[in-house]
Amino acid sequence: MKTAGKRSVKKIFLLTDGEVDSPDKVIGLAKKAADKENCRIHTFGIGRDCSVDLVKKVAAAGKGSCSLVVENKDLNSIVVQSLARADEPQYSNTSIRIIP
Repeated sequence: MKTAGKRSVKKIFLLTDGEVDSPDKVIGLAKKAADKENCRIHTFGIGRDCSVDLVKKVAAAGKGSCSLVVENKDLNSIVVQSLARADEPQYSNTSIRIIP
C-alpha cells in the first residue's frame, strides 16, 4: 500500500566482473535514476579484474552501497549483507544539530 505523496524506492543490484567502454555514461545513468526515478543502486565488483573505481562511483551516484567480491566463495555472504543494507532507510536533506 502506498501512502499519499510517498513513492517506494526501487532497488537495483549491479554485478560486474570487468570494465565498461563508457564509465562516465554508466555513472551518469545511475545518478539520473537515483535523482529522478527514486532508485538506489547497489553494486558488486566481482573478481580481481573488475573496475573498482566504476563500482564505487556508480554506487555513490546511485545512493547505494558498493561491495567487492575477490573470491567467488564470499559472494553469498556479501550479497546477504548488501540486501540488508538495501533495506536501511535513505536520508536526504537532513542535518544534525547538537544542542548543549
